[in-house]
Amino acid sequence: MSDIYNDYSYKRYKRPFRRRLFPIAVVVLTLGILFFIANLMFGFISFAPGATKVSIPTVTFYVAESESFSSKSDAIEQATIIKSSGGSGYLLVDSGQWVVVREISNKEIVSGKKYTTAQKDLKLACKDHINAVAVLLESFSTTFDRLCEYIEKFEHDVTSQNEIANNARLAYNNLIELANQFENTPGTSNDPTCAQIVVYLTRQLLGLNMVWMEGSSDNFAHVLKNAASWVIFALFDLTNAL
Repeated sequence: MSDIYNDYSYKRYKRPFRRRLFPIAVVVLTLGILFFIANLMFGFISFAPGATKVSIPTVTFYVAESESFSSKSDAIEQATIIKSSGGSGYLLVDSGQWVVVREISNKEIVSGKKYTTAQKDLKLACKDHINAVAVLLESFSTTFDRLCEYIEKFEHDVTSQNEIANNARLAYNNLIELANQFENTPGTSNDPTCAQIVVYLTRQLLGLNMVWMEGSSDNFAHVLKNAASWVIFALFDLTNAL
């Protein structure tokens, strides 16, 4: 009797389960296909070997403007005057106007305008690049903070020009070494994001080199402020370019 009952139970319940299994499998398969198509369109997950992301750190800085001009030639003329008085003289394009930067700082400036670089996640082609890219991106804010510190110390006669120039030389050499290691990493030359970073890294190097090579300048305050402008706007422009 029990054998007949068990056989009946098997036939009665197993077959309906099999019939239910098929539509479940169809639904799961359909959802999987839809997710795969959505991922290809919107990039939720990258299936490239070793693909990864790195974030550009946000940096807040303050700019004391001299004047704004619709004409570039007028802005250049004013920038020359600002440079001669020890100001930055950097030209910034803001809302279609040529702005002459008088002073730039990582600290709030009275009547200065606040800027913040945008935070972005960069998609790299190879995970082997993530650490090198993170270090290079961080170097922009580190160098900017260092130059702002030099400006403050120099204005208060805390540090000599020679000492600042020597420190800038050391920072320049360290950055050159990082850049060389980065460029020698296999695959970076074929990664468009890495290529963009190298282009703007050159502007950071020029800022440090400026301080180093003009350490005996009679207008050293301008040299420091202009270098700080070069570095922070290199990061600003890099963020907008990527």
